[in-house]
Amino acid sequence: EVVAHILEEVKLRGDSAVREFCLRIDGNEQKNFEISAKEMKAAYESLAEDLKDAIKLSSKRISDFAKMSLPESWYDETLGLGETVVPLERVGIYVPGGTAVYPSTVLMTAVTARAAGVSEIVMCSPLSNSVESQVTLAAAYVAGVDRLFNIGGAQAIAAMAYGTESIPTVHKICGPGNIFVSLAKKSLFGFVGIDGIFGPTETMIMADQDANPKICAADLLAQAEHDILASPVLVTNSEKLANEVKQELQTQLDSLERREIASAAISGQGIIFLVDDLDEAAQVANLFAPEHLTLMVNDPWRIQPQIRHAGAVFLGDGSGEVFGDYMAGPSHTIPTHGTARFSSYLGADQFVKRFPVMFLNESVVSSLIDPTAMLARSEGLTAHARAVEYRKEIRNTSRGGK
Repeated sequence: EVVAHILEEVKLRGDSAVREFCLRIDGNEQKNFEISAKEMKAAYESLAEDLKDAIKLSSKRISDFAKMSLPESWYDETLGLGETVVPLERVGIYVPGGTAVYPSTVLMTAVTARAAGVSEIVMCSPLSNSVESQVTLAAAYVAGVDRLFNIGGAQAIAAMAYGTESIPTVHKICGPGNIFVSLAKKSLFGFVGIDGIFGPTETMIMADQDANPKICAADLLAQAEHDILASPVLVTNSEKLANEVKQELQTQLDSLERREIASAAISGQGIIFLVDDLDEAAQVANLFAPEHLTLMVNDPWRIQPQIRHAGAVFLGDGSGEVFGDYMAGPSHTIPTHGTARFSSYLGADQFVKRFPVMFLNESVVSSLIDPTAMLARSEGLTAHARAVEYRKEIRNTSRGGK
């Protein structure tokens, strides 16, 4: 009900409603929502050189991966069929704030959109004046964000969908957020393009007896510290490893800055599955359909073909999920809550649209007329049938005349 109210008010009152909700919900009082390109550039230039290099390296890997995975237009003269791929014109990306800042989400989303050929990128994020927020601005600068607005929550989603006096309407909204953001996206699906509805993060580690318990625990905690509703899950065929990982979790928790959040996630959603063998572990993984799945087993390539449902798969203990969060290349915006059973990560293909192109030559047309008319008449659609049968009559008459 709250989200529905926010959406309606922003639709009716534009900037004034956005301003009101930012103040009431976030305590964010401001007259001008937009952060200028000059401010983004200044934030980037203020960073230490090694952090600049890290941002640029991440951006390059994300862009390279997106370009390699981008679908291409094609046409087959024999069939008379093809497909045209065109990038979206204007995309809105949402980057959450709150308990943490996420410059990595800026890169994963905006760089992928830019690599896909999107003409204009609009970004909304609830930003503070903290030093940490400067990294988010810097990431927006490197990623090529065209317009950046300091607003968050359902009001930001509504503003990008409907447009306001200050904020342009977009054709698709992408990126994760809290429950209010997710419900706003869900409500607006169909009016504007939506990448997906993303819930709290989840990671599953499949490990055998030779896996390193310290690494297993560290990777589980890396996701647990995101959110008290995060789901850290271990699946193993080794009772010894299960006990060692459990002990490591307690040991490593004590030294975490966000230990209260991580501890709550482990207590609330943490699970250790003990299975007979790795084939059974693969069945568990497919039933769970986790956002992230890491195969810390001796021969991950043997197990990988058995995995049908996962947002992203990381093979071997060297391929930690943390690399996927920042540097590997594929976007870390990935389906959660079992939706990996039917949906995919936020890749370059989500920033383009495709439409078929048909140019049927004389031979193809002749071969299709009679079966097309037959199917049309079986549906009782006489005009459809005549639309192809007249083409046959005209062709026959034309040939006779010659």
